[in-house]
Amino acid sequence: MLKRSKERHHNLMFMFMAAMLLMINTIVLFPKDIQADVGPKPSIEITVKNGPKDYYIALIEKKKGLEGRSALKLDNVTDESVEAFLKNFAYDGWGYFENPVGTNYKRANEGGVFHFGYMTPDYFRVMIIDMDGNVLVSDAIEKIEFNAEFSFDYAAGELKELRTEVLLRRIGNVTVNYILTLVFEFIILLAFAYPVKARNIIWFITVNAATNIPLNLYFSYEQNKGPEYFMQFMILEGLIMIVEAVIYRFTLVNKEGKKGNKAIVYGIVANLVSATIGFFLPTYLW
Repeated sequence: MLKRSKERHHNLMFMFMAAMLLMINTIVLFPKDIQADVGPKPSIEITVKNGPKDYYIALIEKKKGLEGRSALKLDNVTDESVEAFLKNFAYDGWGYFENPVGTNYKRANEGGVFHFGYMTPDYFRVMIIDMDGNVLVSDAIEKIEFNAEFSFDYAAGELKELRTEVLLRRIGNVTVNYILTLVFEFIILLAFAYPVKARNIIWFITVNAATNIPLNLYFSYEQNKGPEYFMQFMILEGLIMIVEAVIYRFTLVNKEGKKGNKAIVYGIVANLVSATIGFFLPTYLW
């Protein structure tokens, strides 16, 4: 009996160490991109509909002390003239938003989708300059999402934020991550020889819903994948691992209907494996 107990303890320790090595090796072999400028950066993506055949697009923002109104017409449209026009542009207190790391105007592309990143204004207008020199300035809008998506109908002059699409995609990602977590951790639950009893399944699903869904919802708003993201992910996953391990200790039962410390090891191993896999899923799936 003592020998069997020692063998069981040895197997549990082996599984724990294997999970730890899996997590460490995965992070070492497939490191995330490291950014020198840490921290998430806001972005604006604009899809232009019914636009002219060729044009330039830029963002303008409110600027203090900027008076007067520039003519909404260019005589000669070139890269140089557009850039000079933007730098001197004034429109009742509105001026060209210039990215700190470079120019922030773009030339029309086939898809009509334009990404403005690194730094973006929260309250802005869209400016479009066609090849005949006509300048269109949209109504002002304040973005809500940190990484916001907009649709600009050039013909109607309508600029709107596409929050419904973003929210639906966010809900989809959180749902998929939760289901995958259940799949991975259920396989490990079976590997630990826990019976598929109603009590175990109810606690298993409930605990994961209470921890995994809020975690993935939080990270669905976090777009930066640099070291700051990595640290947040490790800290939050570590806290969840401890909480789940403690809850499982007093809820999961073995075939004899007894609770035990094996549930603590299960909680640790299951979270290490699912966290390691989950850390890299956004890179390859979304």
